[in-house]
Amino acid sequence: MNLPPDLYEDITEIYIRVIRKSSPDAAKDIDQVVRLYGGRVGLRAALIITLFKIEVQQHGWIPGIKVYAHLLEEAHYAVPLVQHAMECCLMSWDIPIVEVNDWLSR
Repeated sequence: MNLPPDLYEDITEIYIRVIRKSSPDAAKDIDQVVRLYGGRVGLRAALIITLFKIEVQQHGWIPGIKVYAHLLEEAHYAVPLVQHAMECCLMSWDIPIVEVNDWLSR
């Protein structure tokens, strides 16, 4: 089903508002994905951050971007922004810097 781009952006904005509550910097990155690559890619990026939050906060696991890369196969150019958003989330959630450094070295 192909939705009009503006509908993707509307849905993405809902996710961005939720992300902004726990990591304003990550929300800025997702906003930038929407501006640069459109609502469809932005929605995928927002979903990645949402799934990432579940893994980190509920399961205690810090997955790398490779776990989610298949969601951005058609938009690989957005990966650096999404990865930066993931890093911003870790910092906002006060993940110990040792864990963050271990995660970044993967």
